[in-house]
Amino acid sequence: MSREFDYAMELKKNGNVEEAKAYFEKAAQGGEPEAYMELARLAVPEAGEHYYNYSKLDVTLLPQGYHKTEFEYYLKASELGHTRAMVYVGIAYKQGYLVNRDYDMAFNYFAKATELGDDYLAPYYLAECYENALGTEMDENAAVLYYTMCAEHGNIPAMLALARIYKEGLGSIEKDEQKSTRYLFMSGIGRN
Repeated sequence: MSREFDYAMELKKNGNVEEAKAYFEKAAQGGEPEAYMELARLAVPEAGEHYYNYSKLDVTLLPQGYHKTEFEYYLKASELGHTRAMVYVGIAYKQGYLVNRDYDMAFNYFAKATELGDDYLAPYYLAECYENALGTEMDENAAVLYYTMCAEHGNIPAMLALARIYKEGLGSIEKDEQKSTRYLFMSGIGRN
């Protein structure tokens, strides 16, 4: 990280947010994707909800003002290869919030982030795309593969998806009560 970025982090830590933003901008202009990530985080008021955290809210009810700025910073970070930013951009395309819904674009962002090494969040969304034929053809084997990748890295929603798939079956994936119970137990929910 550059001196500008380190100084900006120190300013942010000490509550000098506006000055920190200026130094994050300098670091971002120098090609640091993490500086864009910090700018995106700072675009949302402290008590505000980030648009990509849609599981907790109805995105259609969100005030778009600060989310547009947040999205623009994530887009810039994704262009510099930041995998988590790619996931957040993909989520916007999947939701159809801030941009027109485009499952092909969402799939491409999730696939690229997975390809570049994100093994926790991007593969989860990629698995959802394969399971539900969003931006790609349905491929239950690919869905299970990517859910499993995430589950092995502690992603609880992926564990729950696998528990559901093995409980109900999916296409060529046969029911397997033992695997379903295993993933449910791994998630922490099946321990009662």
